[in-house]
Amino acid sequence: VEPPTEICLMINETRGEVTLEWPPSPTHAYWKHLILYKQTGSNRVVLDTLRNANGGRFTDRNAADPRGRNYCYYIVGVNVCGVVTDRGFRTCTQKELNSPIDSTYLITATVEDNRGVRTFWLQSQEQDFGSYELFRSTRDGKEPYSLIATLTSRSDTTYLDMDVDVQTTSYCYKVRVLDRCGHVSVKSNRGCNIVLGGTATGKPLYYFDLNWQDYDHWPAGVSGYTLERRVDTGVLRPIVAVNQTVFDYRDNRLDYDWGGYFYRIRAFEAPGGYNATSLSNEFYLFQPPELY
Repeated sequence: VEPPTEICLMINETRGEVTLEWPPSPTHAYWKHLILYKQTGSNRVVLDTLRNANGGRFTDRNAADPRGRNYCYYIVGVNVCGVVTDRGFRTCTQKELNSPIDSTYLITATVEDNRGVRTFWLQSQEQDFGSYELFRSTRDGKEPYSLIATLTSRSDTTYLDMDVDVQTTSYCYKVRVLDRCGHVSVKSNRGCNIVLGGTATGKPLYYFDLNWQDYDHWPAGVSGYTLERRVDTGVLRPIVAVNQTVFDYRDNRLDYDWGGYFYRIRAFEAPGGYNATSLSNEFYLFQPPELY
């Protein structure tokens, strides 16, 4: 006999009441009933015997000072032979009141395929995990954080946002965790994609000036940036590595026969984090044409 997989608590501290709700639990031919227990320290009492497994609701009106005194609740199943199952899901007032749901950590936000922004975060360890909510804003603060996605699988720890313009805008993301009772964590740290831009200077010098935004949202910081370059038919290859305080570069090593290049920045997380990287958009620059 399996007890319910979760019990949701709604606590009224003023009245000293705790209301419990639980979902249906599976039954079989040998199922008899469920027993709802309350435990305070070493003292355990039966609150109710449940004759069906359809889910239910119970209000404990003898729960004074639920923040100072720890009231714990759980349900066990009993079969027709009188055998009691192991204690099922356990929930306690002090944890619900004093320990909010742990947030997760957003590892990185990175441009993917030069069209979208992909975010990665750590998997939630919340016991009764319900969902992740992903929020997006803009780095300039002109847009408030708004919900763009809800993911209901604990293992879904990445999301590709295609409703973006990675050539012009840096988008910032935060994640929060919800449990199955609707409790929410605080939002995570933010992660913002890097936007790369630049200008071209022609005759007689011929050079490209590149500039990019920092990736400033890793606790350990950035160890450095690599500028990558390719021609129309080639692949991106590093041409220079700079330290974490440099956000521009002049490329004067140009092949005049090609005329134009695609560029991309790769940021590297400093040691002490998750060895993360973040890619910028690809940005195209071409040499101004000359007329003779």
